[in-house]
Amino acid sequence: MNPLKPLAQKVLKDDLSVMQESISKLSEAVSSLQIEERGWINVSQGFVPWEITGEQRQHVIEKVRDAFKKNPLAGQIADIKKYFTMGQGIGFKAEDPDVNEVLKSFWNDESNKWFLRQSQLSDDLEVDGEFFIRFFKNDITGRVQVRCIPAWQITDVVTDQEDAETPLWYRREWVEQKWDPQAKLYAIVKYHIGVEADYIPADEILHVKVGAPLYAKFGNSPLYRTLGYLNAYKEWLEDRAKLNKARAAFAWKKKIKNMGNSVATAVNGVLNTLNKAFNGNEKPVPPKTGGVIVENDGVEWTVVNSDVKADNASEDGRAIKLMICAGSGIFEHYLGDAKVGNLASTKSMELPMMKMFEWRQKLFEMAVFLPIFRRVIRAAVEAGALPEKSKVTRQEGGKQIELEIETDQVYIDIDFPPLVLKEIKELTDALVKQVQERLKSRQTAGMELGIEDWEQEVAMILAEEEELRKRQREDDTNSYPPFNPPKGDEEE
Repeated sequence: MNPLKPLAQKVLKDDLSVMQESISKLSEAVSSLQIEERGWINVSQGFVPWEITGEQRQHVIEKVRDAFKKNPLAGQIADIKKYFTMGQGIGFKAEDPDVNEVLKSFWNDESNKWFLRQSQLSDDLEVDGEFFIRFFKNDITGRVQVRCIPAWQITDVVTDQEDAETPLWYRREWVEQKWDPQAKLYAIVKYHIGVEADYIPADEILHVKVGAPLYAKFGNSPLYRTLGYLNAYKEWLEDRAKLNKARAAFAWKKKIKNMGNSVATAVNGVLNTLNKAFNGNEKPVPPKTGGVIVENDGVEWTVVNSDVKADNASEDGRAIKLMICAGSGIFEHYLGDAKVGNLASTKSMELPMMKMFEWRQKLFEMAVFLPIFRRVIRAAVEAGALPEKSKVTRQEGGKQIELEIETDQVYIDIDFPPLVLKEIKELTDALVKQVQERLKSRQTAGMELGIEDWEQEVAMILAEEEELRKRQREDDTNSYPPFNPPKGDEEE
């Protein structure tokens, strides 16, 4: 017996335990995937019909993520939903000036990366069907920082036993790594897996999910419903490319009429050519374009016509693409087929798509940005950066009244880019009339025209007006004739 074996087992006891647990999980995952490939679903661990959990969920996330990275149509679907929902980014305005300054400071915090995070949240919602935002707050200053946790790292949601819609803890499993500058590689510090998993309090997480009931633990990827047809369309295109490439494999057919030595010579020539091609020594050279072929009575050359029936096959491909359109809600002219669109449909936009994007914008307003802003305000109140009560002015019965409300309940106007582009003159004229009729404020009209920082814009307008008045006064002064006071009588 090796005397070092007991010592190694004692020293590496913890590492061996973690490795054994990882091997066990991998074995279970392989078995689960093998069963699923045969059309079975694992119901051994609390299977419920409305959601995918466990290893099956991890497998789905991996497949959809892979399609998002590699499949052009999958990426285009996610990009279109992101561009129409977010555009160049949202705008917001709180009715309380102090609250608005706190929100602007949070939004402009470089560590939060909100310009990029907006697009990431849209992609995560489409690809993973959910996202998890974790909040880190400074109790002294009230500063709030946010980070996204990858969906595949959250392996369970512990809910209230009497209320499945109320989460208590989020279970996160991940591998902690640290950069070793000497070895120039990442070394595993700790496995946060199994009994070592992290449990994050629900009040530190904002979990937004789609494609599943409210009482489900996880969301379902909208892109997953089209994954089969995305792969089918990709394979169909690859098959078409192979057929088109095969057309050049046999450009000419050589028919030898006389039997005997001529046949053997031709066969040997073909074999020698194939041998050179497979050995890499020499590739067969096809006939040159516009070349001349010399034949005699014993040899006849004819062109091989490889008709791949491209006209008939195009409708087959379109049928697959239409299933992708139906599953994603994106019309086919947005997926690269411009001939089925026209100016009228592009300008006015199809009603189903417009309703989908309107719902998506409202989802991000009510379920994402508004809850985030409320948390930021509460953190500022708890740190003393904002008072617990705020005084706001509201309209009631045609009169302005002053109310005192909870600071975290002040009204916040969140604006998204318009879905249907209008002519700037028509839009401006319409907004001017609405402002004159007191249907909208000048600030709201400005935000609809794309003015993000209203206070800064007003300050610039006032500064320009003051500069114009100053120049006007100077011009008026310079336009007066010079004043020459009359000379008095000289004393004699």
